[in-house]
Parts: sequence; C-alpha cells; structure tokens
Amino acid sequence: MELTINIRDDLYEELEMLTKHDRCSIGIEIEKAVLMLTQKRALIRRLMNETCDEFDHTMRRLGN
Repeated sequence: MELTINIRDDLYEELEMLTKHDRCSIGIEIEKAVLMLTQKRALIRRLMNETCDEFDHTMRRLGN
C-alpha cells in the first residue's frame, strides 16, 4: 500500500538525519516510526485493560 503524507520541515530533517545514520530511505524510517507507534499504542491499550480489570476485580471484592 502506498501512502502520501505531509510532514513538518523539522520532522523531515530528523528523518533525513536518521536515514544517513541507518543508511535507509525516508520511507523505511516512516514505516519504522509507524510500527513503533502502533506497538506503543497496543501496549498502552493492553496495560489500560489490565488496570481496568484489576480495578473492577478490587471493587467487586470491596462490594462483598
């Protein structure tokens, strides 16, 4: 799938610097960033679900 995005100049400069360091294209750097953000969001969602489950369990125990 192809995606066209508009990014700020400062972000583009950071991406350019990463491409020089990692020796890969800006597209690859963007893919890596999207993957990291997706993984971060999934982790946060999982932790929130676990926290809510523990809270619900504790409230049920207190209610009894």
